[in-house]
Amino acid sequence: MHQDNRKAQSHVCLICHRDLRYELSIRRLIKEEQVCSSCLSQFEIMDSSSLFLGYHLHVLYYYNTFFKSLLFSYKGQYDYVLKEAFLLPFIESIKKKYEQYMVVCVPSNHATNLKRGFAPVASIAMTFSHHVFQGLYKKEDYKQTDHSFKEREGVKNVIMLKGGEFLRGKKLLLFDDVMTSGETMKRCVSLCAAYDPACIEILVLASRYDWKGRDV
Repeated sequence: MHQDNRKAQSHVCLICHRDLRYELSIRRLIKEEQVCSSCLSQFEIMDSSSLFLGYHLHVLYYYNTFFKSLLFSYKGQYDYVLKEAFLLPFIESIKKKYEQYMVVCVPSNHATNLKRGFAPVASIAMTFSHHVFQGLYKKEDYKQTDHSFKEREGVKNVIMLKGGEFLRGKKLLLFDDVMTSGETMKRCVSLCAAYDPACIEILVLASRYDWKGRDV
């Protein structure tokens, strides 16, 4: 179960726990952040825009070793406060750009979320939006990493949508932490598009590549 106050001190880096009071930087003078410059520098920024199934896709970072480790601490070790760390270089622009959007979260396993005490993707989404929709769900446990690239297409039989009528006519932002084969996102786009939203955009925290020119 997560604990909000475990690293609540504003002077401690959320990631490495370094005391930020001894770090002098122009960035920290302008805006106080809870991640040190050393940790921030390990995010390998991609900031790539492309098309996915004809919809605008924005990927923020490369899925490097640092990001993989950070995501494991957050999702695998239930380090809930790390939700604040993922969007720091982009948070203000994302808040402004998607202010009028309903953020639709790509789902994780419900049983695992109950054990964690939080839904990882939705918790990050709530750091930049008050309009978060969690109607997408997995009817059974399914991890893409446990399947071959071809078998990952089976995710279309696992992800379902409830409350879809709520999406009709709205601007939607499909949001996920990592995009690998794209099969999960294809399923989520298909389910949401069936309810005739005003538009759909896609925001992904990290991927191994930028998806430009890929046949999707």
